[in-house]
Amino acid sequence: LVVCDESGSMEGGRAHTAKALALALAWVARRQRRWAGLIAYSGGSGERLLALPPSRWNESALCDWLSAFIGGGSDLDVPINELPRMYEEIGAPPGVT
Repeated sequence: LVVCDESGSMEGGRAHTAKALALALAWVARRQRRWAGLIAYSGGSGERLLALPPSRWNESALCDWLSAFIGGGSDLDVPINELPRMYEEIGAPPGVT
């Protein structure tokens, strides 16, 4: 799972860099035939989850995830507190991840 902060302070180049790194990590996982998941969050303002199974990426959904930006507040506790729920919701497979 790759978690990206999409608070207002990340707008612009910082968000683009974070999403480029997230995409690169997902690409490596795909080349290794591993499952990947992308999570974008912005404090309590919302979140966006995208599952990327190794053999069936939804490229349209990936483009939507990369191009969207929440832009709310920032709370670093959100991904830490909510990650177990997000892990289940995104459909991460059990095992070593």
